Amino acid sequence: MGIKLTLTLALKKTDNINNLIEKAHKGLDESIDLIKDYLNLEQYKKTKFLKHSSIYLNSLIEEILHELESEINKKNLIVYYNVPEENLIIKTNKEWLKKALLNIIHNSVKYNKLNGSLFINIEEVKNGYLIIVKDTGIGIHEEDKEKIFEKYYTKDKKDGSGIGLNFSKTVIESLGGKISFDSKPGKGTVFYIYLPKVSKKIKLKILASALAGFILVSFIAIDYFYCLIPQKIKIEISDGIKIIKFENGIVAKVDKNDKIKIIAYKNLFNTKTRNKLILQKSDIEIATNGNKIQIVTPNTSFTNLGTKFETISKNKTAVSVFQGKIKNKKTVVKSDEGLIVAKTIQKVPLPDKITFLQIKNKPKLVIKWQSSYNFFKILISKDSSFSNPPIYGFNISNKIFSPDINDGEWYINIKAKHNDLYSLPVIKKFISLNNYYQALNYYKNNNIQKALEFIKKSVLTIKKASPLPYYLYAKILFKLKNYAKALKYIKEGEKVGQKEEIKLLKAKIFYQTRKYKKVLEILKKPSSEEEKLLVAKAYYKLGKYKTANKYLYRILEKNPDNKEAKKFLTLPAKLKKEGIFYEFN
Repeated sequence: MGIKLTLTLALKKTDNINNLIEKAHKGLDESIDLIKDYLNLEQYKKTKFLKHSSIYLNSLIEEILHELESEINKKNLIVYYNVPEENLIIKTNKEWLKKALLNIIHNSVKYNKLNGSLFINIEEVKNGYLIIVKDTGIGIHEEDKEKIFEKYYTKDKKDGSGIGLNFSKTVIESLGGKISFDSKPGKGTVFYIYLPKVSKKIKLKILASALAGFILVSFIAIDYFYCLIPQKIKIEISDGIKIIKFENGIVAKVDKNDKIKIIAYKNLFNTKTRNKLILQKSDIEIATNGNKIQIVTPNTSFTNLGTKFETISKNKTAVSVFQGKIKNKKTVVKSDEGLIVAKTIQKVPLPDKITFLQIKNKPKLVIKWQSSYNFFKILISKDSSFSNPPIYGFNISNKIFSPDINDGEWYINIKAKHNDLYSLPVIKKFISLNNYYQALNYYKNNNIQKALEFIKKSVLTIKKASPLPYYLYAKILFKLKNYAKALKYIKEGEKVGQKEEIKLLKAKIFYQTRKYKKVLEILKKPSSEEEKLLVAKAYYKLGKYKTANKYLYRILEKNPDNKEAKKFLTLPAKLKKEGIFYEFN
């Protein structure tokens, strides 16, 4: 006694392109499912066997038919399923038996004729059940019958992986069952599946070996296009800014408290990536470095290609495009344009760029600019791409700004903000000398310890951006009579830039370390009184008194009141011969 079930639905007309896409997606989904099955076996490793439970076999068939309903309807098939009057109980692993039976029934649907029929019957036999699945499809040729259960064999090379029936046979036999078939070309195929009422427990290694070969080949093929391997995501925090770095080069900057979801995959060969960011309430700036990325907000979603843009997601979505373009449904937004999505989609120009950006360093760092707007976003970084720490972020409403940052070479990125859209950024390189000028002020006021404290900070971060901190450090060290270290920092400064005034300090160091010839080499043409006096002293030390006196007379000709020059000329002859005279400080 049975009930005839008829499943019908009009086949929707689709063009050839949609058919191809559908087939590609279908094959991809099936392959990914099998890969997931293989990976999911990890969770059962401790038990070695899959768990069994008592289930209704007739209900399991109904579940499978329901899942295949869409494909059955597309072929306009009539399904005859003789549902048993009583529930047929079987003790087995439901998940894997379902996968095996699904493959067989799906095979009968896939290779059936349009407007054909599918017959399913369950008979109770000794200690088990016999499931019969019959279709009115294309059938199997005699030369193919021996290969039908071989791994990777498929009747239609364009549609199918060739893994399904091989996998089904492995699972059914592992449960203690058997599978066979009968087929005639053009007249259809009948599958006979015997299942014991109490199945054997499946060993994991049997399932693993059934799937492993497929995984090796299929994973590489599918992964190449679909990207299944997670990208490495590096997250750095700098001054409250979270810097998110994708493995493919995408860099996103967001407030560290903003919550976003990152989806990032690549293929095995690192030639393709799949990237997605899901935003809630956030303000995120992205440099894609030529990679495509999808942005999803509560209001909308969009994609890009080779773009720099910033997205504010609040009650509305506002996107400012700085480079390249983005696409939101049919709306294309290009550089210097903005997209606002709330109740409607609106494309508007970005706010005007700021103008007249001026940066002064003395006596402290001051940045000024002009703009018709009142709100601005500023990033300051040592990296011209603004992708690496340290990065400092500021949101201000003034048009003058004095950031407290270390000495060194920096880059500023400044944008005007209006209606949640940002202007194109203005980027400029500058040198900060905040600590240097503090040290210089203390040095001039003869507070050597404070000067030393700030100049150490300056030379630690200046990174050869300016010679000034090195020379000031040398002057302070000279005062502290640390001549060797002072000379070292003079040499560091000379690598960056030559300063005429530093010659005298260098000559003084050589004089104090008794390298008098070095003094004369540096001051070959002394011009100032102080330089001439030092040259005279060096000649005295070398015993060349006449030459020394010549320089002293030159000093007194222009400045008769130079007391130190007078002292040298009035020294007793004995002291002059010994080269003894006052040392300078």
